[in-house]
Amino acid sequence: LGFYEAGNRSDSTQLQAKATNIVAAHGEHQIRYGFDYENLDFSQLQQYSGPTFTTPAGQQTATGAVVDILPDPAFGQIYHVSRASLTAERATTQHYAALFVEDEWKIGNSLTIRPGIRYEQETLSGSLVQGFSLKNNWAPRIGVVWDPSRSGQGKVFANYGRYYARVPNDLAA
Repeated sequence: LGFYEAGNRSDSTQLQAKATNIVAAHGEHQIRYGFDYENLDFSQLQQYSGPTFTTPAGQQTATGAVVDILPDPAFGQIYHVSRASLTAERATTQHYAALFVEDEWKIGNSLTIRPGIRYEQETLSGSLVQGFSLKNNWAPRIGVVWDPSRSGQGKVFANYGRYYARVPNDLAA
């Protein structure tokens, strides 16, 4: 009795491409680059148990309702609808795109430096949020690995990176 999700639908179309080039200049470089594009469609089907009804404004609900029965000295009882929904499905669409470039630079046989940069943007639209956009998300990264043994049997490393979390589609539902 009450609220329940009658089913959610999530469709995702993804396109990715990545490549690596090896360059032997001033030490060995591996330059990686690529892009990612995703289109995500999500719909949340929310329901309240019980039959649908017509509101005092003349609108037909898409779901049942949560009804509070309040005592009243004049009428005996008053039925108060505290929750119902005029739309059963809440649909959202998200577009996400990212580009990255990363260089892995090996200096001798004991030091590796890996700088990189990533650009991300996303837009999100749905029942509750329209045209939400996160753009110009630049995410620099740097990593350093040192092998004190120079034989591949030990490492000391440090990394720094900025990362962005994706906004979930149900936020706009």
